[in-house]
Amino acid sequence: MSTQPNILLITSDQQRFDTIGDDAPSFLRTPHTTNMLREGIQFTRAYADAPLCGPSRVTIMTGKHAFTHGMFDNGNTSDFIDRTKSLPGLLNQAGYQTAAIGKMHFEPQRARHGFQEMIIPEDYYREMSQSGHNLQPMRHGLGQNEVYPGMATVPESQTLTSWTAERCVDYIRERRDTTMPFFLWCSFTKPHPPYDPPEPYYSMYRNSPIPEPVLSEWSTDENCPETIKRFRQQQGYDLVPPEVIKEARSAYYGLITQIDYNIGRIFSALQDKNLFNETLIIYASDHGDYLGDHRTAAKGQFHESSAHVPFVVRLPKSWDNRQHDTQVDTPVSLADILPTIVSAAGGTVPSEVDGSDLIAMARREK
Repeated sequence: MSTQPNILLITSDQQRFDTIGDDAPSFLRTPHTTNMLREGIQFTRAYADAPLCGPSRVTIMTGKHAFTHGMFDNGNTSDFIDRTKSLPGLLNQAGYQTAAIGKMHFEPQRARHGFQEMIIPEDYYREMSQSGHNLQPMRHGLGQNEVYPGMATVPESQTLTSWTAERCVDYIRERRDTTMPFFLWCSFTKPHPPYDPPEPYYSMYRNSPIPEPVLSEWSTDENCPETIKRFRQQQGYDLVPPEVIKEARSAYYGLITQIDYNIGRIFSALQDKNLFNETLIIYASDHGDYLGDHRTAAKGQFHESSAHVPFVVRLPKSWDNRQHDTQVDTPVSLADILPTIVSAAGGTVPSEVDGSDLIAMARREK
């Protein structure tokens, strides 16, 4: 590596491991993610060590597992992140321009934790409310942890997913400092509930052979672990009919395809600026989603549905010993994102991090 690469971290929220690569349904349309797999390294056993939004994002920002950084539930992230040793803080020191666009789930919500610039969903909702549009998002009455699906109340071009991609495109094309390398974290809010894709994504998979939920010998109430039983009964997940679960899964897949198509817009912006081939790209999710598995939903427990996440690293094409179309089966975690990125940027990885440089690991295992 002779120069510092531009770095793009793309994360989705609540995306299961079985939505990319060989584990994904054959009908699922994800051309840009599939191309990343062909051009990159897929870590097939990647896990969130604390499968909730806040703890996972603190893990990404610190390179530490939850049992090290100490945040096990959503809450005040400022108590757990040192901005000088955070992912963007370390990249600032390495000479990068750093920006975060999309869902950060930081508290307080405007805490930048080292980012030089941050644009978050609250900005989207404020823009929409002040725009004068008759159509406004989230007017369907669905909450943030429901299984019942619905349809977006705004057209695709006005959804939060599209808005997030557009802000990233604008950053790449117009607003970055071209005299220095950039680190951009593009963080999509979906496919986290509500499962409310716009058309054409809402209808895209309604007639597809949707996989049945995974059940086990302990999925019935008589044999279910007490923590799972309480969780699903408290939320009413055990009362959701099978036909609703099927519709929810269809909508969930639609949200994933919408994200993938919007990733294509970001990749096009990189290509327009002749940056795509030499940009280090990492794609991951903060945790999974039960989606009816074991008669429950959401996340938070250490089952495959909840903790196993997609994870792809695509290296710049000019790098020596560049791997592509490669699978690594060694277990990895979200704590590996920080040392992987900071090492690639030529920065100094703090000695106290738990994660490892996955690029170095993949080269050793080649």
